[in-house]
Parts: sequence; structure tokens; C-alpha cells
Amino acid sequence: MSDNLEINIEEIIQKIREEIQEKGYKETDLSFQDIPIPEISLSPSAQALSVSPDDLGKVLDYLSANYEHDILMPVSASNPLSGLVKKAVRKVVRFLFYPVLAQQNAVNGGVIGVLNILAERYEGEQKAEQTIRELQERVEKLEAELRGLRISASENEGTGEA
Repeated sequence: MSDNLEINIEEIIQKIREEIQEKGYKETDLSFQDIPIPEISLSPSAQALSVSPDDLGKVLDYLSANYEHDILMPVSASNPLSGLVKKAVRKVVRFLFYPVLAQQNAVNGGVIGVLNILAERYEGEQKAEQTIRELQERVEKLEAELRGLRISASENEGTGEA
């Protein structure tokens, strides 16, 4: 295929208009609200509005793998003509959307970086809290042991044993 492929947009639009006339479509037949928009499938943990601490790692892994979007996504079309039109439209408007998409990708990357830092701090705090709990239990055991030793020492002094 040649790199100098010329696309005549007026010719494509004329073919689309002819196809619309042949099929008898009117402007009132279809509105933008009637066009089905496919939903993007996200992992169940990424769909949740609130994330439990147990799912935090999974969600961050998902976001880290999927934060960047490519403007050159594959074009899906039910017939070759609509595929050609979609490709032509994409080439025409690419200069408008590419800078916005690049900026959004940069923002997404920054957010993922901050989320990873916060997740590391959260995990560090969880470990510190666990260590504090363990140390408190140890202190309580040692204090109980010390009280027991003091009681037995005072009993020994009272009886005259040394």
C-alpha cells in the first residue's frame, strides 16, 4: 500500500449521503441518544466506588497497567465503507485529540504515582500499628510478670525468707 494514499472526504460523504437516501433515513429517525455506546469492561475491583484495604494492591496493579490510552486504537466497523469513514475522520481530528489525550495520560501517570506512594505509606502504617500492638502486648505481659515478682518478693520479705 502506498504512503501517498489520498482520501477524498467529499466523495466519501457523498457516498454516505446516497446510502442514507437509498435506505430512506430521515434526521428524525435517529438521535445521538439512540446510538449504543459500548461499556468499557473494568475489573470488578476497579468498578467499585470504595476499595477495601485487601483489594488496594489489585486495584493499583490494574490502574498501573491501564492508565495510558492510545489514540490509535483499532477501528471497528460493520462494513468497509464505515471503517474507511471512521479512519478518515480519525486522521482529520487526530491533531485535536492527541494533545488532550497525551495530557490526560500524563495526569493519569501522576495520579498513579501518588496513589502508589500513598499505598506504600498505608502499608507502612499498618505494619507500624501491628508492631505497636505486639509491643503493647509484650509490655503488658512483662508488667504482669513484674507485679507477680514484686508480690512474691514482698511475701518473701514478710516471712523472713531471702
